[in-house]
Amino acid sequence: MGNRSTWILGAAGLLLALLSPSVCAEDLYVDVNAPNCGLADGSEEFPFCSIQEGLDAAALSEEGSIKVLPGVYPEQVILRPDIDIEAVEGDDDGDPVIIEFAPTSIDSPFVVMGAGDAGLEGITIRVPAGATIPAVLLHIPGVRMELEEVFFDGGLNRNTTGILIAGTGSSQSRIKKCTFTHLEVGVEAVDTSVRITRNLFTELLRDAIYVHAPESGAGPFEVPEIGVSGTLELSGFNQFRAVGGFVEDDDDDKQIINPGDAFILRNTTGQTLFAQLNDWDVFDSASIAARLSTDPPFAKSAQESATVNQVEPFVFEPFLGKSVFPGSIFVRIKDRHSNTPITGASPRLLLAGLDTGINPGFDTRSSLYSFTFLAPATYTLRAQASGFAAQDLSVAVIPGAIEAREFVLDADAITILPPTLTRTLPAGPSTETMPVLEGLAEPHMAVHVFVDGIEFVAAQAGVAGAFSVIVGPLPLGVNILAARAEDELGNQSEISSSLVYEVLPAGEGEGEGEGEGEGEGEGEGEGEGEGEGEGKLAGCTPASGPREYRAGDIAAMFFTWAALWALSRKSQF
Repeated sequence: MGNRSTWILGAAGLLLALLSPSVCAEDLYVDVNAPNCGLADGSEEFPFCSIQEGLDAAALSEEGSIKVLPGVYPEQVILRPDIDIEAVEGDDDGDPVIIEFAPTSIDSPFVVMGAGDAGLEGITIRVPAGATIPAVLLHIPGVRMELEEVFFDGGLNRNTTGILIAGTGSSQSRIKKCTFTHLEVGVEAVDTSVRITRNLFTELLRDAIYVHAPESGAGPFEVPEIGVSGTLELSGFNQFRAVGGFVEDDDDDKQIINPGDAFILRNTTGQTLFAQLNDWDVFDSASIAARLSTDPPFAKSAQESATVNQVEPFVFEPFLGKSVFPGSIFVRIKDRHSNTPITGASPRLLLAGLDTGINPGFDTRSSLYSFTFLAPATYTLRAQASGFAAQDLSVAVIPGAIEAREFVLDADAITILPPTLTRTLPAGPSTETMPVLEGLAEPHMAVHVFVDGIEFVAAQAGVAGAFSVIVGPLPLGVNILAARAEDELGNQSEISSSLVYEVLPAGEGEGEGEGEGEGEGEGEGEGEGEGEGEGKLAGCTPASGPREYRAGDIAAMFFTWAALWALSRKSQF
């Protein structure tokens, strides 16, 4: 019966597997230059001809990725949720994967339309030169996306934007290590806190980053994090070169393209926006402020905003890497015991052994301290905080670079008195293997009790410092008890003076017994006869006279007899 049931269940499972559609999440391949792409199934041998074909097929599995081989793909692409597109190298290293499309309608002006949790990596998106319809190379409509090493080329066409990202749903998006060139606007951000880090904006006709409020609706609005991501790993300068004014070679002639109203960063939301900018190769420090939007009016610092920028709240903060500076040092200081940042630290920066007098900035979100506007030199960075031992570290600063360091500080050495072990209960020697240890320590200390150098148990001292704890089970023989106190920060005392406790074997002890008998002898139990005898008993005095049985003894005897009778009956069968 069991074999038959197993066979039936196995056959049913096989039938279901055959009848169910086979949709599995796996990589699909696209190659516009493959001679057999018309027979496509998405495999490496028979890749799809177009990226959209691959996306539509991958959407059936609801996840996966599209591997795209080098070539020019003349198509408008609509991404699918949870599907990544990644460029792969062909036989000739360095050949790009290019999505090229010229929108034909202002109702559908995008080249690539984004989708939730989709990703792009290593792809070039461009419009051909001479395109007449205003174009958006990538539109991210209120969804989260990850972009890395994507190249956006606008072909020097007016009204062409690299990325249009809008809506709070896109706020967890990240644009990282991308390049924006030959566009009118690099990134246009509307009501989103998208992270824009480590990108290159070069040879742009107007703004590198344009931040504005939506056409309808009241604020406050979300604004991007431009190079500021709250972590050392993800933070990073964006680089800006020839924004709104660059030189183009045209038959050895130099053509200057400068609309006159271009900005590295234009913010018209009326809200504070923080940005890391690294543009020292192009603009000097005296003119960098002019490269930032003056609508609303610009203030160099929060302090100046009180007088220069009383009406509009837009502030350009010159601390914590949220501005342009020649060199900088980020510092995170942590407590070794709790492994958490120390927010009340006071790091200092020394040069040639002397304090520079530069006070660090502090960012409450990332718990990072920063020293900015640093001249190139080798500094001594000192991490210090009240109650902790300071540490020094040498840091070399070069122009335009960010140096990040992390310190883990130990608490200052604090003298903690060792506990005093007062007594054990019983005092010993004794057959008790789990005695109570009593003692005194500093109030509220944790007390670690050791037996022969090995930690056995821990106790907590009270308000007056008294503690008691059961220690055991202890082995036979002499046991050396000691203790150490520890505070809540992990500071420990020396080991206390020791206390000796001896455990005797069960059945050993001293006692005297009287009976009638002759001679002297040693033994356990009762002796009958005349005379005196000594008996070593287990710490008790032997009873005299007829033995008195307790109720428990009688019950034990009864159950023992019953067990023996049952065994004898069983043996008869």
